[in-house]
Amino acid sequence: EQAYYLTAAKRLPRVPIAPYVSLNYSEWDEGFNIPFGATIDLSHGFSLQPMYDGDRGHLLASFATNRASVTFVWAWFEEPGIAVSYGF
Repeated sequence: EQAYYLTAAKRLPRVPIAPYVSLNYSEWDEGFNIPFGATIDLSHGFSLQPMYDGDRGHLLASFATNRASVTFVWAWFEEPGIAVSYGF
């Protein structure tokens, strides 16, 4: 099954916020939804990303350097998770 997205995102001038909104069609769900959210840069590599996936809300809190990041996920505001990435 495939999903197709049309997304608009823009970092706002003079504030550390980058909102986005998408139009999503899912072959699995056989329908459209509208995910949206924003990345909020806090400082020193920390950021928050509240989001709505078209069905339920989530919150991500990240710390990133030039090559690595750690993200704590609060999926559906019920389930915790973690994502770690490293670029080489």
